[in-house]
Amino acid sequence: MNNNINKNRLKISKEIGDKAENLFIEVFSKYLKSKNKKVIIKKSTPYEDKNLHIDYYINGGSFDIKGKRNLDTIWLEKKNINGNNGWLLSEVQYIAFDILELKSFCIFKRIDLYKHIKNINEYTSNSYEYNKIYTRSKWGKKDELIKVKYEDIKHLEILKLPYNNQQQLF
Repeated sequence: MNNNINKNRLKISKEIGDKAENLFIEVFSKYLKSKNKKVIIKKSTPYEDKNLHIDYYINGGSFDIKGKRNLDTIWLEKKNINGNNGWLLSEVQYIAFDILELKSFCIFKRIDLYKHIKNINEYTSNSYEYNKIYTRSKWGKKDELIKVKYEDIKHLEILKLPYNNQQQLF
């Protein structure tokens, strides 16, 4: 049964991610065209997606798109569940969060997010705590995540792309 829950959770997570990616491409393409910029989009390879955390290359920049985030809960991933580098320690250039309450994609430079948290060194196993390295090591997981609020990182945002109500995902 636990295996079925994990498979179902992965399926739902993939659907959310795919919808967010498609909407981001649509909204970002419209934005670029409105600025009279050429739009060159290339989907990453499965290897790049899984290992380099790159979903798309857009006009030469690499993007990781994160769906369904909330103002009070944005997780920044240092290490994944296997202890490998998470997206925060990857080479991807830009992170685009779909912030539901803002009905917008908020784009950040990955390196700016990393610099924001790099001096955080206090660990917790309480998922309700902010600005600490959350780990599930007592459950055999090797992940390291830092929970922040949008307000904590808003000053690092380089672009906000609103989408209309008809486009909203959830």
